[in-house]
Amino acid sequence: MTALRSLLAIIISSLILVTVVSGQSTSFMDWSIGISTDKTVAYAATINRTSQVIAKRCTFSTKDCSWHISAKESCEQGESYAALVNTDKGAGHVTLICDGQIDSGGDYRFTFSDWKTIENLALAGTRIGVAIPLQSDNFIVYRFSLVGAKASTERLEAAFLKLIDEKPKDRVKI
Repeated sequence: MTALRSLLAIIISSLILVTVVSGQSTSFMDWSIGISTDKTVAYAATINRTSQVIAKRCTFSTKDCSWHISAKESCEQGESYAALVNTDKGAGHVTLICDGQIDSGGDYRFTFSDWKTIENLALAGTRIGVAIPLQSDNFIVYRFSLVGAKASTERLEAAFLKLIDEKPKDRVKI
């Protein structure tokens, strides 16, 4: 039975690695893993009803992973913005760093500066809300499903580490 489980794990890992390398997307409930069209980033992501994305992205050139969110609100590249994160399993405050406008549209991409906080929250719950304060004393809240987040990020990490041929290290934010 143990040999069968080991063989099954090897087969599944190989299929996931092929999926990430080939650039195809694979779904895990509400989340998907894949690779960017320019082959520079592997990702695990989900999209909400308003077309915003929350994702864990692993960049091959830096051998590093980080968490990101897209938002409609404009921002200044490199600037920090406070935000609140709430899941059905906990809450926390985070800092978002503006990466600038996304090429594919009018949205902006933000990086979560404390990847461990967002990862702990995102992988524990079934839904997440990210509240970003606006200048007019209001908040904009983006909500996402976390169903499949744990499985997809685990597959992403395993495939990414194989592709960069490294063992997990503290400097690799996965």
